[in-house]
Amino acid sequence: LLLALSAVSTAAAVTTTAAVTTTAAAAGCARCGRRLAALPIPRARQVAPLASPSPAVSVAAAGSSTTVEITAMRRAIARRLVESKTTIPHFTVTMTVDAGPLVALRTSINDCLAEQETRLSVNDFVLRSCALSLRRHPTVNASWSEASILVHDQVNIGVAVALPMPPEGAGGLVVPVIREADTKGLRQLNEETTSLAHRARSQGLSSGEMSGGTFTVSNLGMYGVDHFEAIINPPEAAILAVGAVEPRPVVRDGTLVAGHTMTCTLSADHRVVDGAIAAAFLASVRELLETPEAMLV
Repeated sequence: LLLALSAVSTAAAVTTTAAVTTTAAAAGCARCGRRLAALPIPRARQVAPLASPSPAVSVAAAGSSTTVEITAMRRAIARRLVESKTTIPHFTVTMTVDAGPLVALRTSINDCLAEQETRLSVNDFVLRSCALSLRRHPTVNASWSEASILVHDQVNIGVAVALPMPPEGAGGLVVPVIREADTKGLRQLNEETTSLAHRARSQGLSSGEMSGGTFTVSNLGMYGVDHFEAIINPPEAAILAVGAVEPRPVVRDGTLVAGHTMTCTLSADHRVVDGAIAAAFLASVRELLETPEAMLV
């Protein structure tokens, strides 16, 4: 009871003191002819409420959608490409090729082969240039393993082949392999590539025809693509992406003339191939494509 009375007395004393102080302040202001204005109370800062999380996006877009079954091939493509992009440190180098001499030589050869119903493609020259360049730069013809780098004795070049899209087919991509490509001439490369591509699109290929590659060429030039970067086909260390041959002005002997150019981009595994090696390999490919007569012997 004593403690309670003491607390009440103390509170009353504090209240009385505050009242006296307020009265004195008001009187002081009255002497100046002004009333003491109440100090402004700072307004509370308005804080916007946290935005609610966006609703999960549905796989089905607004309107009608068509469900396409994921085929075994599409699952295999997805698995390998995700594996490649997430486990291989890709880097790319690009060079522009003066394709004028290549266009002229190809036209001349095809004129001679017209009666035999054989026509060499630009891709045949690309394959030949890659095969010879891989012999010059064997580090590119290699694979990474956790214990060592495997430099392959054989030059086995895979050729990316697009399968017919709906409604003709289910689409997809296969990579038949031309074995010991460095030992084969332009005509033999043409015959093997044509046969493999035809069977891939019609009756399919065996697993043996699609395995054992040490390097891959992907050419989208026939679709009018100027430039693109391809994804490495593991366990290989590199892949060459080839664009279209297009008429463009080029400089020859200091003079601007009409010509043809083509863009080649090498994607390489940086664990196996250094930048300088990739550049040297691509320079070799360009040199052969710009002097295509050297690939005839």
